Amino acid sequence: MQNYEKKNTLILQKFLEFKKTNPKSLEQKLNLSWSNWGFGIEPLCISVTRLLKNNIQFIELHGNHYGTDLGYKPKEILKLLGDNNIKVSGICGMFSPDNDLSSNRPIARQNAIDYIKREIDFADAMPLLNL
Repeated sequence: MQNYEKKNTLILQKFLEFKKTNPKSLEQKLNLSWSNWGFGIEPLCISVTRLLKNNIQFIELHGNHYGTDLGYKPKEILKLLGDNNIKVSGICGMFSPDNDLSSNRPIARQNAIDYIKREIDFADAMPLLNL
């Protein structure tokens, strides 16, 4: 056996042992979520329809508040998600050289801080999943 095969076999054995000794721990099914930025420039209402059609009730929203006048508007998103019984599992942070916390350029670090603050404000308005 190759090393990865040995590791896979060991993982499977440990899982089966855990499953046998802790059956209640595995009763709850997985709740799947999809990050909508993976749908590209598709309108969010179409992405929500796609998720519903595939029985996915959770969405990770694209963190698209690149400026104070850009990105999802909380009131519109709340209505769309509420009308379709979709819950938010998170907000996906979108970083680049222009808004990088580890940049050696102060303006890029400040852009990152400002971006994060806008996303926090947006996340605060969303019906985030509570586990």
